[in-house]
Amino acid sequence: MRQEKGEFKMKKLLCFLVATVTLFSLSACGGTSNADSSAAKNYADEAFVEAMTKALEARWDITDSDKMQSLDSDSREHYAALSSAIDAELNIVSEYRTAEFKDHALQELAIQYINKLEESKEIANSLPSKDDKLYDKWTAVYDERTTLLQTLVNKYGLTVAEKWQYNLDDLLNNAKSVDKENEIKDKVNKLAASLKFEKKDDGYGYCTYTTKFKNDTGLDFASLSFEFDLLDADGTVIEQQGIYFNNVANGKSYSGEFSTDAKFDHYEVTPEYYLKD
Repeated sequence: MRQEKGEFKMKKLLCFLVATVTLFSLSACGGTSNADSSAAKNYADEAFVEAMTKALEARWDITDSDKMQSLDSDSREHYAALSSAIDAELNIVSEYRTAEFKDHALQELAIQYINKLEESKEIANSLPSKDDKLYDKWTAVYDERTTLLQTLVNKYGLTVAEKWQYNLDDLLNNAKSVDKENEIKDKVNKLAASLKFEKKDDGYGYCTYTTKFKNDTGLDFASLSFEFDLLDADGTVIEQQGIYFNNVANGKSYSGEFSTDAKFDHYEVTPEYYLKD
């Protein structure tokens, strides 16, 4: 009987082990299946970068053609050809607006780039124009597009054929200029935001607002001004004032003021500047 009990216990233990191994094996198989499923998923990351190369080269095939180069750069025919060149890009990359990417930052970049192409095409279709704001808008969109391309090159390895490298370098040089200009703007905006005013009532309904600041931007300005919108509590501009300086050297301190009888609640400041050569 002892032997039978022992044999029975052994059988129970063996059954338990077999059941455990079987469950573990089934679980492991399930995990492998999920991994295989994930690995088999086709993300668009690499395909998009490759498509960008083709799209840029398709655009440049048109913009660098003898036909387009012969057109007056501010003619309707020129902008019509430019619109066709933008279409050549869109025809290749627009499908990636809804594609699934593994890298979410790259997916967002793809959508932004496609948006910039569509914006630039819309502007091109309205040019030439007597409205200077349209040309400013074109430049702004171009600047944003080149910074996106800079990220594609630096972070995601975008390349083009050697014959087109000059075109890509031109875009990247613009992106570097945009980065530098944005850095300068950030410094000037920080200076403008730091302005503090001392209020003095002259006794006749007017008040003088005086500010002192040190130019710690690391920049020398040929001219520097601060334009103020004086607003009431509802946010309505009730008056505008300004403070203007010439030859503002880095490291030096300056004082400026304006006087007004306006009873304003707060102000918004916009700096304008020209750097010394």
